[in-house]
Amino acid sequence: MCELSVNLPGMRANVKFSGALMVGWMGCMLAFVLTDVDRATAQQAGESPSTRASEPAYTPVVVSDEARAIHARGYVFDGHNDLPWEVRERGSRSFDKLDISQSQPQLHTDIPRLRQGGVGAQFWSVYVPSYTAASGLAHQMTLEQIEIVHSMLAKYPETFELALTSEDVVRIRAAGKIASLIAIRSTGPIRAATSPKRVG
Repeated sequence: MCELSVNLPGMRANVKFSGALMVGWMGCMLAFVLTDVDRATAQQAGESPSTRASEPAYTPVVVSDEARAIHARGYVFDGHNDLPWEVRERGSRSFDKLDISQSQPQLHTDIPRLRQGGVGAQFWSVYVPSYTAASGLAHQMTLEQIEIVHSMLAKYPETFELALTSEDVVRIRAAGKIASLIAIRSTGPIRAATSPKRVG
């Protein structure tokens, strides 16, 4: 049995679970249940599958001012963001060529959208492809990904700041910045390392 505890000002939670397999199984079952409920609802309303297919893919959500205020007071954490890899692929590891302070619709992330979503803390994934472990490049490429994150923090100090502790997250969030944490996605880079120079 595993337990995940979160304890920040205004937010406390304890979550117990029996493993990723159980979580995945529950997610699949929920999807099946929701699909069945949706199908049954359509049948009761006399709708055909073709009618449903012609409907818009989504309905715009109207957020009230009260909901926005509650959202703004909370701690919004994004637990995984592959932006460092996208910058490597598209910008040659340079934020001069790919300025995320401006809208970047070809990416999933830019500063305007982080601000719009109220993100207060971000785990930046220093992802490298799995094949790099076998080729012996995983360790070096991971270090390069970490450098990309540090370059981003230096490029946009008014927006991001490195967080190493929970106290850092609270302090950075209070200052109106996005607390930035670095996450190694797999153990490949660690296994490949013979003399690690840096971990964060």
